[in-house]
Amino acid sequence: MKYAKIKQQDAQAFLKTHKNNIDFNYKIKKDKNYVYFPLKVELNDVVIVQMEGEKYRNEDHKRIGSFDFLGDSVVVNESPEGDRYIIDYLLTRYKLKNIFKKTHKVDGSYRVRGLKRIYGSSNIVEYKENGIRMRFDITRVFFSPRLAHERERVAKLVKPNEHVLVLFAGVGPFSLLIGKTCPTCVVASIELNPEAVKYFKQNIKLNKLKNVSIIEGDVKEKIHMFNQWADRIIMPLPKDAEYFLKDVESVVKRGTIIHFYTFCSRKNSFNEARNKILKNFSRKIKILNIKKVKEYSPSVDQIVVDFEVVE
Repeated sequence: MKYAKIKQQDAQAFLKTHKNNIDFNYKIKKDKNYVYFPLKVELNDVVIVQMEGEKYRNEDHKRIGSFDFLGDSVVVNESPEGDRYIIDYLLTRYKLKNIFKKTHKVDGSYRVRGLKRIYGSSNIVEYKENGIRMRFDITRVFFSPRLAHERERVAKLVKPNEHVLVLFAGVGPFSLLIGKTCPTCVVASIELNPEAVKYFKQNIKLNKLKNVSIIEGDVKEKIHMFNQWADRIIMPLPKDAEYFLKDVESVVKRGTIIHFYTFCSRKNSFNEARNKILKNFSRKIKILNIKKVKEYSPSVDQIVVDFEVVE
C-alpha cells in the first residue's frame, strides 16, 4: 500500500495536518531518518513509497474501525461493542470534546449523514483545513474531511481573476479555500440546505473573505443567474452530479473548466466517468485530468474528471 515518507523532524506536523488522510487501521512505520504514514488517499505534495501494510492486531481497534477527526471532535462507525466501549477506547487515546456515531449513510435532498452524539455537549464542530477555519453543526449539514487534499488540489489550479462557481457548496470548504488562495478571484456558490447556507455565511466572516458569496436554492433554478459567467465550475456531488450536467452546459462559455465528481464501479471507473459526461454534455470538450479521489466502498470509487469546454 502507499505510505507518505516524512522526515522525523516533520512527522508531528504532518500527522496534525493530514490525520484525516492517514489510515489508522495500519501501523505507522519508522527507520533511522523517516516516519512512514499509511495513506487512505494519494497525496501529491509528499514523497510516496510502496510498502506492505501491517494491520494492527489490537482487537480494540478492529472493533472500532475507521474514524474521521474534525478538530477536537471525531466521527466513528457504529460498533457492536456499544457506545460506552467506543467512548472509553477513544478517550484513552485522544483529547476530544465530542464523539459522533454514524447511524445511517448520507441521505435526503440535503445530503445529511445520520449522526448521533454519544459523548460531549455540542453538535457544533470547529475545524481547520488548509488554513481555512470552519464552524458548523455536523448533524445538520454534509461535510467530509477526507476531501481536504482534493480541495487543495483544485484551489491550486485556479488562476488569478477567475470567476469560479461552486455548486452544492455545503458550508463552503471549496469556496472558502479558493477565495483565500486566490484573492483576485470572485467565487460564487449555490447550496440548497438552509442550515449549510447559514454556516457558510458565518464561515465567510470567520475567514474575513470579501470575494466569496453564497446563494440559497436549487442548482437547477439558480444556475441560470450565471450565464456565460464562470471560468471554472466545481460539481462536488458524486452521487447525482451527472443529472446537473445539462444545466451546467446551458450556462458555460468556451474555455470554462469543469471539475465533475462521480461514483463509479472500480472495474471500469474511468470509462464510466467519461461516459456519464458524454451522455449528458453535448458540447465538444477536452478532458484535462481524470483520477481516483478515494474509495467509497469495496467495489466503488469516487472519481473526478477535470474537463474544458472547447466549443
